[in-house]
Amino acid sequence: MAQIIKEGIASEENVSPVASKGFGGFVAKFTVLKGAQRELWLTFLIKFFIYTAYSVTNKTMVLWLSNDLGFSDQASVALVGWIWAPAMTIFTLLAGSLTDAIGLRRTFFLGVAICTIARSVMATTTIPSLALGCGILPLAIGEALGGELARGKASPPAINIDGAAAVLLLELGFACELGRGIFVLSRSVGICAHAFEQLQRGERIKGPIPPEIAFRYSGVGPRKLPDGENLP
Repeated sequence: MAQIIKEGIASEENVSPVASKGFGGFVAKFTVLKGAQRELWLTFLIKFFIYTAYSVTNKTMVLWLSNDLGFSDQASVALVGWIWAPAMTIFTLLAGSLTDAIGLRRTFFLGVAICTIARSVMATTTIPSLALGCGILPLAIGEALGGELARGKASPPAINIDGAAAVLLLELGFACELGRGIFVLSRSVGICAHAFEQLQRGERIKGPIPPEIAFRYSGVGPRKLPDGENLP
């Protein structure tokens, strides 16, 4: 954990600083990627392809609405801008909750089925109402589900107290190679305390305890409260 965090910090240090003022600062906003990691370049490239594909899809849909379904150019642009685009946004927001509820596998098959039906309707019908209700809107749902699968809905790994301690040690300036040693030292204090307590009492009070050894409670026995009194 500490090594991963250190590598992330090191990768950030490799990015060249950005000038903050003047024309040089404006140009530096576009040249800052020169010293960036390959993953950052890939992220921007993927984003570029996504926006390009979205733009081409919108323009193609405008042409389809005007040429195949008989809508005017103004109506075609309005349908794409006021129905298709908002539907994509709304369904994308809802797709995450659906994926969490039914899982990635079922979401995948559901998205494929919806897109297949929607595209089949759009390719065969010339009825505007059918194309809108059973083509464009279902296609927006299928595309939203596909985008959710592309991003992936895997839950982030849970971090325990040792992972949190590694983060704090790095922030305090400790080398990541010292993490295991500090972890052992902190655990040793607890082990010594438990061992001393068991020596004083003459019996094992801290697990792990084999199943064949009965665990005995030696604290305060069961008590009954007087009538009319409640626990604090």
